[in-house]
Amino acid sequence: GTWCAAKLDLTVLVRLSTCSACWWDQWCLEPWLTGTEWTCTKRRMLAGIMTDYAFGLGYMLLAGVAYLIRDWRKLQLAISAPGFLLIFYIWVLPHSARWLLANDRREEAIALLRKAALVNGRVLPPTVQVEKILGGGKQSHSAVDLVRTPQMRKRAIILFYIW
Repeated sequence: GTWCAAKLDLTVLVRLSTCSACWWDQWCLEPWLTGTEWTCTKRRMLAGIMTDYAFGLGYMLLAGVAYLIRDWRKLQLAISAPGFLLIFYIWVLPHSARWLLANDRREEAIALLRKAALVNGRVLPPTVQVEKILGGGKQSHSAVDLVRTPQMRKRAIILFYIW
């Protein structure tokens, strides 16, 4: 985004815009996924909706900023430069417990779950029970698993259509 404000030739601009498009999902989905994952199941839908409201509010603010800043290069710089502050959330937000488990980092996942339970005023079972709940060994999955059962097939088709 920010490099669009610079005076670049077309090939460099296309390459940088392609890189920006590849990272867009990461910048947008990661906070949403992490926020909904660390929210209790009762309020998970509300957390997702609030995130979507933030996107809508951002687009409304964009229209106001575009009205005030008429030069497109300055506008591009004004709307993309604050995004650099998001780099710091990498060190602030905790890892996903699911990601830690998928990468065989059980101790860190259990410590993170204990911290989340403490913040939420809940009690996490002892480590032995947590290990039993988390299960043993990695499971192997393939694309066929998406269409194996009617429920998964329905969900997969809906998600393929939506995304």
